[in-house]
Amino acid sequence: MAVCRACLAGFGYGGSAFCCLNTLLAYGSFAEALAHWHASKVGAVLALAPLFTIAVLKTMVFFNPEYENTDWLNYLSVFAVLILVVGSVLVALVPLLRDRNPGQSLSGS
Repeated sequence: MAVCRACLAGFGYGGSAFCCLNTLLAYGSFAEALAHWHASKVGAVLALAPLFTIAVLKTMVFFNPEYENTDWLNYLSVFAVLILVVGSVLVALVPLLRDRNPGQSLSGS
């Protein structure tokens, strides 16, 4: 899809440059996180990133009701978000629980 140059006047060029720099920073941060954390924890944090985007958008709509560009989340979406959050928390906590009781499995046997 081609982008017309007249459509990117001023603010559009700035936004495009920000997105390019943000992508470079994000991949650099991702590589650095993999060097210091387990890949499962990095993946859990990355899975939560879209939730932060939704939360910021909902906050913008709360403080500026005229901003009508919001998503309506149905019950299935909220349920999926809860599963995602619980899964991310478990990925972060299970290794800590396993290290605390090294001789015992998580199932209790």
